[in-house]
Amino acid sequence: MTRVAGLMSGLVLALLGSGTASAADSARVLIQEKGCLTCHSLHGEGGKLAPPLEAVYQWSNVDRVTTYIRDPKSVFQRSVMPGYALTEQELRQMADYIMGLGE
Repeated sequence: MTRVAGLMSGLVLALLGSGTASAADSARVLIQEKGCLTCHSLHGEGGKLAPPLEAVYQWSNVDRVTTYIRDPKSVFQRSVMPGYALTEQELRQMADYIMGLGE
């Protein structure tokens, strides 16, 4: 586990334990649990095979990111990213968080 992943996990567990976890906290947990940082990077940590998550806002929007997470090939036929079976709430949290990284 990388240093950032460990810190994120510890922070999220602390927030969840206190009952104050936000949608952004939940999105960070999902990003960690689903292995997104295997291919993507976040704040310089993680993989280099896919675009950094904080750069996605430059060419996308929340609806497109939501669709892409659920079914990448529906947006980009040659995508090698797997689709994820998440609830609508989880998809929206992840998409809102990813798009908010560019603010």
